[in-house]
Amino acid sequence: CYYDPSQTAGVEMIPDSKLWNFFGSTTFQINRDWQAYLTGTYSRDETRFIIQPTPISGALMYGPNGDIPATILIPPTSPYYPHDLAAAHGVDGQPLDVNYRAVAFGNRDSTDINENGQIVAGVKGAWKDWDWDGNFFYGESRTSERNNNGFVRYSQVLPLLNSGQINVFGDNTPEALALVDATQFREKTFDAKAKNYGVQGKTSGEIWKLPAGSVSLALGGEVRKEELTQNFNPALNSGDITGYGGNFLNIDASRNIWAAFAGAV
Repeated sequence: CYYDPSQTAGVEMIPDSKLWNFFGSTTFQINRDWQAYLTGTYSRDETRFIIQPTPISGALMYGPNGDIPATILIPPTSPYYPHDLAAAHGVDGQPLDVNYRAVAFGNRDSTDINENGQIVAGVKGAWKDWDWDGNFFYGESRTSERNNNGFVRYSQVLPLLNSGQINVFGDNTPEALALVDATQFREKTFDAKAKNYGVQGKTSGEIWKLPAGSVSLALGGEVRKEELTQNFNPALNSGDITGYGGNFLNIDASRNIWAAFAGAV
């Protein structure tokens, strides 16, 4: 509760978002009882997030192992050192450990793009007393993120803040803001892709006739594979970017899944 984000101009309660959706479907009648079908979907969601400036203080950790405190010590030689305030607390002339909301860097501004697509191709129909349906499906999702402003490199900004050249208590000169701007991380942060593909089939029909009615059986199964890759910018791998709460490791994993069902009524 050190900072009231409602006082920050430009912070959005609801982010700007652009959404596109597409759905298509077609069928082909093979014969009186069999039908081939194909369906496809695609969506693209672009969202821009603007939130309050990033916090920087010794209470926050960074680095490859997340064990380096992001400490800011304002030296007494800084032109922005608050001598009167420090003297009132009996610490004048000592470096001051500061919790800083980095307003000089501007609001954190990032853009996420999510794309999702899926196709299903199959054949369904009837044979004697049985209905059946079999298909192949493939789905893919892609996500990427880019920082537009407000995220900086710890390795560059901490030496700058600890040098005393930046006024963490008020406004800064254009020259100081230029030094801050040089530490901005305006790059793509990560790419991610998820795949889900496989085959599935099901059938149902009568297997027995009894005086009280027919007995029906339903059978089905599915085999699919799921894959996930996430590749982060090396600066995020090393935990060097403010506002992310640590480092991120790349992911490349997959798993095979199968399922079957049966029921009678």
